[in-house]
Amino acid sequence: MKSLLASYGISTDGFRRALVCPLGKPVAESSALCTPTTAYAFSGGAGLARQLISGRAAIPLYELGWKSLGRSAS
Repeated sequence: MKSLLASYGISTDGFRRALVCPLGKPVAESSALCTPTTAYAFSGGAGLARQLISGRAAIPLYELGWKSLGRSAS
């Protein structure tokens, strides 16, 4: 398993292409896990975490086309 810690700013095609190298395969063939509680460090983080957990936040990470994407509540 490979891990990549990334912040909220995953929104460019360049970043998507750059993920292929550390993943060793395209994003569409990879799985990801989002840990919403890491948002607590930001102003308004608790509200953002709630939106992430409920699937109501518009997060570029979610829109990269992962094979599967999970959310961890802790």
